[in-house]
Amino acid sequence: MHTNKIIHWGILCFAITLGAQAVATEQLPYETIKSDKPFELRQYDAYLQAKVTVDAKFNEAGSEAFRTLFRYIDGGNTQQQSVAMTTPVTQRASTSQKIAMTAPVIQQAASSQEIAMTAPVTQQLDSGGQFEVAFVMPSKWTLETLPVPTDERIEIEQVTPQQTAVVRYSGGWSEKKYKKHLGKLQQWINEQGYKVAAEPVWARYNPPFMPWFMRRNEILIRVVKN
Repeated sequence: MHTNKIIHWGILCFAITLGAQAVATEQLPYETIKSDKPFELRQYDAYLQAKVTVDAKFNEAGSEAFRTLFRYIDGGNTQQQSVAMTTPVTQRASTSQKIAMTAPVIQQAASSQEIAMTAPVTQQLDSGGQFEVAFVMPSKWTLETLPVPTDERIEIEQVTPQQTAVVRYSGGWSEKKYKKHLGKLQQWINEQGYKVAAEPVWARYNPPFMPWFMRRNEILIRVVKN
């Protein structure tokens, strides 16, 4: 019994530590227009994201793209600056349309300055089976000031303001669970009198070592009123 208590408190302390780390990470801001748990209607302002397209299975795309994107925010850019990570990380269907980079490519020596990572990381699936995984950039950066990637596979994109329907859920990152909640979100969108305006985006706010019951996962779909 004593051993079980020690294990219980150990897990609790570990969870609290992870929760504190999550709070410390900058998150993509939004305004909640309507809340109908687990669903929300949100308004997002424009933001920047660094994205890469990978050929991989649903459950493998995030980890494969993560390494490429992390090298960029860890100093793999023309200014040798590190970019802090923001949550969430997103995954979605990739598009064939390339986004032109407006920031000039400047080769210069610089001390390694981190660019914080923002949440979420997003992921989207395209019709050809490719995934587009993106890191949201911290709000302090603009197209003119954001360090330019040295890896040509990485694109910097400015996402336009949008109204988004969202479903939030905890648990694992399986494709089965994703599809289950996607179906519920699509039904809710119809019931609210909206129509889908873009491909769904899968957003993850936590690192892989976060216990499944503490994870924040979301599916976001851009919508317009019927």
